[in-house]
Amino acid sequence: MRRFVVLGLVGLVLSLAVFAPSGRESSASHHNPILFVHGYTSNASAWDTMKARFLADGWESNYLYAYTFSSTKSNASVAQDVANRVNEIKAATGAAKVDIIAHSMGSLSSRYYLKNLGGTASVDDWVSLGGPNHGTTWAYGCFFFSPCNQMLPGSSFLNALNSGDETPGAVTMHLAVAVR
Repeated sequence: MRRFVVLGLVGLVLSLAVFAPSGRESSASHHNPILFVHGYTSNASAWDTMKARFLADGWESNYLYAYTFSSTKSNASVAQDVANRVNEIKAATGAAKVDIIAHSMGSLSSRYYLKNLGGTASVDDWVSLGGPNHGTTWAYGCFFFSPCNQMLPGSSFLNALNSGDETPGAVTMHLAVAVR
């Protein structure tokens, strides 16, 4: 558990370093809006603390988006939700691109969006905090429940997602990995 807390803090520092405004900029309007994608059985409120830190650092609230998706949906279905949310955010803000910060299974859904649904054209930076990009043995505890079983090492979903180029397009990818 302690390793996950440390890795989470490392991921938070990394994401703040990547997305925090520099001294030359006074607002989030100089940055891409951010979509936060939660993990398995979580919800949008999991990002409240991180969003508060971005706000304290000068970001505008209309540049920080989190939403709740159903953890009973497949990663491919959630990826379509991510695509829809990215399009909505771009329309609302006028931004050409969105940055994504994802946690756990949200990393798989958002990476599926990048690789298979044309997301690389709409995403500039992608941050995965503890994403089980090559699977996690923790998923054996819930493997009877789809889509949790898609996080198992060697699952057909992960094999397909990891085939070929795992980092498609020109999206800058940042990983804070979890220990299995």
